[in-house]
Amino acid sequence: SVAGPPFSVAIAPDESIALVTAAEKIDPKDPAKRIPDNRVSVIDLKASPPRVIATLEAGAGAAGVSINRAGNLAIVANRAEGTVSTFTISGKTVTHTGKIKLGDATSGPSHVVFTPDDKRALVTRDGDNGLTLLAIDGGKVSATNRTFYAGLRPYGVDISPRGDIAVVANI
Repeated sequence: SVAGPPFSVAIAPDESIALVTAAEKIDPKDPAKRIPDNRVSVIDLKASPPRVIATLEAGAGAAGVSINRAGNLAIVANRAEGTVSTFTISGKTVTHTGKIKLGDATSGPSHVVFTPDDKRALVTRDGDNGLTLLAIDGGKVSATNRTFYAGLRPYGVDISPRGDIAVVANI
């Protein structure tokens, strides 16, 4: 099992692994409170029963996670620090490769979705009502200067299989 409340899950296209984020955990100083967590658990889906094979660190408030269609890159939105974390995937090995700042800690990156061609991704930011466009070149991910607005507190997002429309859920 995953310790702490699981928040988001993404399954690799080959269905070998799943990535599960934990955005919060119980505060060890006060069990009545929850504080941001930064864990991403790697679940081996081929094991019987499936099991956690690695626990990695993303950023504070690790929330929405997505894996690209090629199955070699994952991005995690870090709600409590205004960043996204990037991870490369090779088989069942997942490696943290970096962090990209999208705004201040209150910008609240919530979820990320790849475009069908894996060359871009959209990140919702419910803290400042924006969506950030990321550029992807192989395993290199960078923030562009493009910010979109699609209502108040955008949280969930998905892109059509053709990549011609994005739908955003606002809180």
